[in-house]
Amino acid sequence: MSEKKQSRTAKGYLRTAIGAFAGVVVVTLLGFWFMGRSAAKIPPGSQARSSHPRVDGSWVPVRYMTFPRYLTAVGTVTPIAPVNLAARISGRIVQVQLFPGEKVHMGQVLVRLDATRLRTEMAASAALVAMAKAQLKQALIDQRRDRILLHTGDVTVATMDVADTAVNTDRASLANAVAREQTAKTILRHATIISPINGVVMRKFVSTGDTIMPGEILAELYDPSQMQLNATVRQSLAGHLRLGEALPIKLAGLHTWIEGTVRQIIPHVSTQTRSFTVKISAKFPAGVWPGMFGGARVPLPGTRTLVIPAAAIEHIGQLDVVHRLAASGVCIATIQPGLRRGAWREVLSGLSVGQKVLLPASRYHSLRG
Repeated sequence: MSEKKQSRTAKGYLRTAIGAFAGVVVVTLLGFWFMGRSAAKIPPGSQARSSHPRVDGSWVPVRYMTFPRYLTAVGTVTPIAPVNLAARISGRIVQVQLFPGEKVHMGQVLVRLDATRLRTEMAASAALVAMAKAQLKQALIDQRRDRILLHTGDVTVATMDVADTAVNTDRASLANAVAREQTAKTILRHATIISPINGVVMRKFVSTGDTIMPGEILAELYDPSQMQLNATVRQSLAGHLRLGEALPIKLAGLHTWIEGTVRQIIPHVSTQTRSFTVKISAKFPAGVWPGMFGGARVPLPGTRTLVIPAAAIEHIGQLDVVHRLAASGVCIATIQPGLRRGAWREVLSGLSVGQKVLLPASRYHSLRG
């Protein structure tokens, strides 16, 4: 056989093989396409006979359960009774022991004013008291002498009256001098400003060398053991809260809940936000400062929901299915699940109350836990 003839024969065999392979591929693809076209879609609630009727597990009825609901009312931490440290007299500050964030104790000296003039006035008042006492002492001596002489006839009644008047006048002068001395002592004490509480300095507004006036705020103090959460609650929940009610509180940055107590409900609704303020006191841990953000969990009426064990649900592709006990045997039913609530899962469609679903034995511990 010639070489040309052998070449044509080889090419013919190659074309035949390629054609056969292409035919097999086309037939396979057409088969998959027809299978997809003929496959029925399974909507939620539809059922199919299980290919494995013998199952190992427990049958759990579909039931209604009531779950608690909560609303988080957000707010900020504030001191229950903040203290404004104010001046009672005018003067120039010569010493300041105020540092924001620093702890102070009751009676600790925080601010001193220049008391030079006040000490001078105090000394002058003390001198007036001493003078008034001396004058009264002399007037009493004269009064006793004139009373003796009145009995002997050596002085007249008019002279005795003058002596009595002098004693009364000197007594009044002494009382006035003592009152002025007490006033000077009080004013001098006001030149030293002390802390009225055991607390923390939140802010300070003065420095050494400043001249202050009566009533001027020098600093703000607060007691860290007396703080509260001022939470904003929508007006529709006004009937769900009571004074003394316990509400859990959680602050940003803290991973634990704190037990709080409703101590005050402000009876005023904002016309802009349609909400009111609730003050919730609590024993906050160390590191909680005024102004921190947090929320209180306000209980709402519970919601009644159809549920099944979450472990009873299987996932096949994009479908959620369960094995359901039917009169004809075990069926596979597609469902539409909702929220998960612990070991349970809400059922939005596909099942009704009283029906039983299979909880495989391998997953039974999840429901018991």
